[in-house]
Amino acid sequence: MPEQSADRAADPSPSRRASYRGPAPAEAQIQLEIAGTRFPVLDIGSRGIGIQLPAADPRLQAGSEHELILHLGGDSLELCGEIKHISPDEDGFHCGIALTALDPHAEQQLQTFLLRQCHQIILPEQA
Repeated sequence: MPEQSADRAADPSPSRRASYRGPAPAEAQIQLEIAGTRFPVLDIGSRGIGIQLPAADPRLQAGSEHELILHLGGDSLELCGEIKHISPDEDGFHCGIALTALDPHAEQQLQTFLLRQCHQIILPEQA
């Protein structure tokens, strides 16, 4: 197991992710809709989503909660999420959102999508 520096191990930062998010495949064209605006999804996991904001949006602030629509190809999932951070990056802003109050149906659809993506990465010739 790799050693962590004392600074990093002691960091109680609330921005640390509780679960893994993997990169969203470009060919899947995943988008997250917030307040009628669609944003490209950069990374996705069972408990969170990272989106690209082209510019600062006053409607989106760290700590705010929103109703979300996740567009996965032909499927759409209604979700709720809390914005955890908005950080500048080379293409605008990276916005991290923790998913909250997933209903069992939405959670199952999201898990199915994520498993399909993992399968395509690990066994692309069988996908």
